[in-house]
Formats: sequence, structure tokens, C-alpha cells
Amino acid sequence: MTGGEPARFQVCPTSDRDFQQEYITQLTEADFSEQFPETDEGEFLLIRSTRHPSLEIHARVFVNDDLYEMAVDDRSVSEGDKLIGLDFTVRTALGVPSPRDIEYSKAESAGEVEVESVSNPEGRWERRQLNDLLGVRPQVCRVRMGVFPDLEDKVCRLPSNTLEMIGVDEGDDITIESSRGERIVRGIKAFEIDRERRETKKAQIERDEDRYPQCADLLDLDRIRRTEVDLPELWIDEETRSRLGLDDTGTDGVCHPVRVYRDSWYLFQQQLHEFSIPLVIVLFATGFEVQGRVATLLLWSAGVLLWFGVLFVESRSRL
Repeated sequence: MTGGEPARFQVCPTSDRDFQQEYITQLTEADFSEQFPETDEGEFLLIRSTRHPSLEIHARVFVNDDLYEMAVDDRSVSEGDKLIGLDFTVRTALGVPSPRDIEYSKAESAGEVEVESVSNPEGRWERRQLNDLLGVRPQVCRVRMGVFPDLEDKVCRLPSNTLEMIGVDEGDDITIESSRGERIVRGIKAFEIDRERRETKKAQIERDEDRYPQCADLLDLDRIRRTEVDLPELWIDEETRSRLGLDDTGTDGVCHPVRVYRDSWYLFQQQLHEFSIPLVIVLFATGFEVQGRVATLLLWSAGVLLWFGVLFVESRSRL
């Protein structure tokens, strides 16, 4: 990025995104190379709303040279505007409409965002490699306050279909990623938002509306859709919100978008424990029956390769 200041872009929808497994942003090759010469395609950018400056999120960037061609007939796009394509989920997360959204919302013009280059939030190389190998499907969620008895227990609550999209079962560890604070918080066990807790939350809202703001109203989500459609909720306690750096934003850390995905290392360990004991028993039992050191080593090597293949296929099959 040139000049040390965030680059400003007018928002438009993404196109030809090839069914990426996570939400993305798109720039033309010219804008990308000019503004972010040290960032490679597929790496992360930090996207921030200009209307709600506390709302920001990481998104992978890809090149799409058709952005301007698709927007040329749109009356809300002026000559000289720099365009950035944002997926609908990212636009909703930040509360910024595109020209296409104006027809279905109360917005009168497309939104703007500030964009900065940023290092990969997953700072550990081995975890990045494991995420690529086993696969992750991040979901963008809206932070809400947790309720009793979940507080101080390192747990979170998500809708059941979001758990399925991430590829985890209830009680599995997940990773929560923010653009602030520690950026990544691990070891949070994920559970479904059940009826009992929804009723508890509803009672809290009725008794203290100021403490539990409605994100759709706070973020003017009717500028995206008149139906005020929003992201899946993520219920977390105050300590977790503080670790994510969300407690200094004026809303007790709620209504902010975060990326949520499965903990690949935790999943790998699960599969390791599940398949290792049967493998060891079979290999040792068979090894005693096979004559010759070379034959035994070949058998064990084949068994280990088969075991690793099963781990790989089983882990990826949950996405």
C-alpha cells in the first residue's frame, strides 16, 4: 500500500469467484499491484467500514479484472472510483452496500471501505500448513454476549447449521479470529444455541435493552437488505471478547464480525487417537507373523501410509 494511509474503495459485488471455501474480496490486477505490491494473491487484506470504523475483518484477496466492466452501466459508479469486490457475507459483516444491494435495501448509494495489507493472522507456520492440508471452511459470525451457565467456561454457542458448515460436532474445539487483540483465540468448545439459552437471552433483552443492542438497528443493516438479514450469531463471554480486542469498541464487544473455523490440530489429534490404537495392535500382531526384517518394515510402512491416508480423507470429509 502506498503512502502509509489505508486505501479507499467503493464497494461492488464479487463475481466469477469459483466457489471458494471462504469469503473473499476482489481487486483488479492494476489496483492490486499499485496499492498492495507486497501482498500476494490469496493472502489477507484488512477491510474496514468507513460508516462504522470499528467494524473490520480479514478477507483473502483475488484478482478479477472484470470488476469495472460489470459496473460501467451502474449509475452509482462514478468515473475515477476505485472498486473492490466484496462477497455478500463480507458486505453484511461490515454493513456496507454495493450498487446491486440498493434495489433491495434502503441505501441510496454504494458504501466505501478502507483497505490495508495485513500479515496472515495464523502466525504459526505448522498450523497454516495443517489448515491447508485438512481444509477449513471459515464462517463469518456476529459476536453476541454469552449467557449463564456458559460464562468463564471457555465455550461458545453457535447455530446448529453453522456448526455443520464449519465441520465440527458439539464439544469440538474451534478457532475464533479477530482483527484486534490476540487476533486468534483457540481451545473454545463449540455448542449449539439451544432453546433454553435462547429463552434466557430473550428475557435478558426484555429487561435491559440498552445492554443488549439489536445489531441490525445499530449497524443499519436495512441498507443491505430491507429484511435486515444478518450473520449467524456467536455467543461468547466477556473474557473471550476481551482477548479478541473487542471490549474497547463502545458496544461491550458485541455486533462485531469475526471469522470462526475448526481447529485443525484438535481435529487431527482426535483422528489420531481414534485410529492409532487399532493400527498399532494390527501392525504388531502381523509383524510377529511375518518373517524377515525387510518384510516387516515394508508392512509397517504400508500400514502407516494407509493410516495417514485414512486420517486425511476422514478429516476432509467433514467439510
